[in-house]
Amino acid sequence: MALLQVNNLAKYYGSVSILSGLNLEVNPGEKWGLIGKNGCGKTTLIKILTGLEDYDQGEIHWAANTRIGYLPQEPVFYAKTLYQELQLVFKELNQLEEEINQIQQQMNDPALNPVQLENLIAQFTQLNDTYKEKGGFEVEGKIHGVLKGLGFPKERWEDQPAQLSGGERTRLALA
Repeated sequence: MALLQVNNLAKYYGSVSILSGLNLEVNPGEKWGLIGKNGCGKTTLIKILTGLEDYDQGEIHWAANTRIGYLPQEPVFYAKTLYQELQLVFKELNQLEEEINQIQQQMNDPALNPVQLENLIAQFTQLNDTYKEKGGFEVEGKIHGVLKGLGFPKERWEDQPAQLSGGERTRLALA
């Protein structure tokens, strides 16, 4: 079965046709390159395939459990430091950790009756198990490993993304 199948894809900007009648199939093990002149629609196609942009006609089918990554030509960063930028990748886990901390604070309330405390303990246990299953306790190690693996020494982790060279920005976006 194909990893990706595109049938009769079309994209227009106003009345200008950017893509028309595009068909392609990517099968497991194949390697593809996208080559063309500036302005011919390469980036538009990639954005359509990654779901960042809509298309006007056709069908796109991805195989089940296919993961898609996209590294833009001009990355945009949202955090103040390299380290914080990578923490944003784990937004869901960060929110879960915040909920766990709030429940821990609530459990310290001496005015709780035994039933309330039991309910909080059950919530805490369920959230903590979910956090563990999703790799929450491994986040810091993953961030450290990725930053080091992409050539960012620890003394640079507090640098602002704007201070990075073009190549370093690309590596941070890849991270």
